[in-house]
Amino acid sequence: FDATTGFRIDSIDLRPIVGKPNLRPQRIYSSSDGSRLCVMWLSSGSLHISVISYPENKLIKELPFEIPNPWEQYVCSISPNGRFVVAPRLIENSTRFALYDLERDTMFALPLVNTDSYSNSMYDFDDASAQLVYTSSSVAGSQLTIMELTSGEYRRSYIPGRFTSPTFSGDGKFIITSADITTNLGLSWYPRVHVYD
Repeated sequence: FDATTGFRIDSIDLRPIVGKPNLRPQRIYSSSDGSRLCVMWLSSGSLHISVISYPENKLIKELPFEIPNPWEQYVCSISPNGRFVVAPRLIENSTRFALYDLERDTMFALPLVNTDSYSNSMYDFDDASAQLVYTSSSVAGSQLTIMELTSGEYRRSYIPGRFTSPTFSGDGKFIITSADITTNLGLSWYPRVHVYD
């Protein structure tokens, strides 16, 4: 769709691109200029993930991840320049999230510490496609991880609360997250937004 007029300007048939006769797109993520699309789609009850080029409509990479329903707990993210993709992947018989570098054709699992598990997190890139931010959870609470994409180095910060959805400011200087409050009855709710430098 044209963002100015709201008119549909194109329609993409994914079936010939990914080679499946029956599929249903579920979520689509785009690079900043729209030249690369990361598509999560269902076929025969399993979730699949493909990266395609637009407007060429060519398959760039099929990410090796097939899971049965429910698929809703899984998300992807693509960097503004279209080089990096974060997507779920089955690693050592457990679902992890991996960072794919489409230029180098490499993949590695995003780091977790000890007994951490991935929380219901967003995976956000800064506008320069230089950093990635996400959260994982452990018994102690949530961990905010900021990764430098070129070096693979990362740093962590503890965040009080469980379900956080970190996102970068455009210049990468600030990170905004949601955070919960635990009441004296043990119930949690999420009225706060935190800003980190």
